[in-house]
Amino acid sequence: MISRWASWGVATVLALTLLAAPRPAPAQGIAATDNGESQGIKFVAGGIGSNASYLGSAAAGGGVGNPLGFDAAPRSSLSLVDSAKIGTAAAPGLIKAAQLPCTLSEARFMFEAIGPDKGKAKVYEVACHEGLGYVIAAPERADAVPVIFDCMAMTQPVRGKPNPMACKLAGNADPAQGLSSIMTRSGRACAVEKGRYLGSTEDLNVYEVACHDGDGYILKAAKAPGGPTTATTCSAYGASSNLRCILLTADQQRGAVADRTDAPQAPTAQDGPYSDLARGTYSDLAKAAGFDCAVSKYADFPPRPNGAEVVELACSNRPDGGVGVFPTTGRPQVWDCLRARAEGYRCSFASESDVYGQLTNRLKARGTSCVVNGARPYGRTSEGADLIEISCADGGPGWVIEYPPHAAEPSGTVRNCVQATASGGGSCQLAANKSPG
Repeated sequence: MISRWASWGVATVLALTLLAAPRPAPAQGIAATDNGESQGIKFVAGGIGSNASYLGSAAAGGGVGNPLGFDAAPRSSLSLVDSAKIGTAAAPGLIKAAQLPCTLSEARFMFEAIGPDKGKAKVYEVACHEGLGYVIAAPERADAVPVIFDCMAMTQPVRGKPNPMACKLAGNADPAQGLSSIMTRSGRACAVEKGRYLGSTEDLNVYEVACHDGDGYILKAAKAPGGPTTATTCSAYGASSNLRCILLTADQQRGAVADRTDAPQAPTAQDGPYSDLARGTYSDLAKAAGFDCAVSKYADFPPRPNGAEVVELACSNRPDGGVGVFPTTGRPQVWDCLRARAEGYRCSFASESDVYGQLTNRLKARGTSCVVNGARPYGRTSEGADLIEISCADGGPGWVIEYPPHAAEPSGTVRNCVQATASGGGSCQLAANKSPG
């Protein structure tokens, strides 16, 4: 069946350059706030793919616009068998042309439509072994590039009704599960329970993800194949942020980051034996990560989804140990035992209080007077920096310090609790920091 989408619904039209719509839908200008700082997140109207031409579809928070302007799904006279045959034949070429990370498992032809320039396009749905499925709009013009939407985007209602472009193949029955592979690329361990599409920037697709264990993240996936993917904890975004999480309650978000009492410990072997070769290797890796540790003991955590080795380290030259993340290729990283809890790990060789002396000295070197006597994970910025709240035994104000990504020391911004609260990151929670003034 052929449908004229220009006469349907909201008249959001296909392909700003592919099918020459006369007026593109306006971009959705969304300034995201992480702890009060603008992160430059501006959603654009368009498809979720890496090609340069977009559909007028992206919105933020409240849902996605109907990409083809339909109030109801066009009906096709084809049987399910014929729809599958046509879709399966066309899908491999479309996947290749759109550069989708998709190993085809099934496909269907949905319908054909005519744009305002009288150009025709065929619309397909594909399901992928990797998890996330897609709707592909393929203009018939020879030089046109397919425009894509993922099935998460198509879960969003249109004016309170089910999206007429929703994915229906069996492999796409639970689109949120398709985010699992993207979460894996971010390096986060997450059994995805729920998901929500937020919108797209020029370079990224943005989602909210809730995990089975109570963690929640804002997931930013690069459109370009092989591009960077990051997952930032929900608590890094203030209640007024346009990227705030809603799949988890505020208590769940705080609990997931600040109260990781159930963070896993590595199986320990307190009396060894410890390989001299392994101790030397781990010492060298820690030093390369900027964490001077003469390793005396070590214990393995389960490896990360990308294969990186995760090891707790005890050091003979310092009281505070840490948790090292050592990929097979790329830069090693070591978190002290306090920061490790923010990342979901708990030390057994050393306690978090062993880090306090180091923090006191670091703050003093930066001109901040505070004898640290308490600390907890506070949140994370969209750039991946960990934020730690600290309290002071000498009566000084509480502080929120920042560990930049891949930095072994808190070399980022330092804010007192008043500044941190005013910036939208939430109030300090340590008892000493709740005092008036």
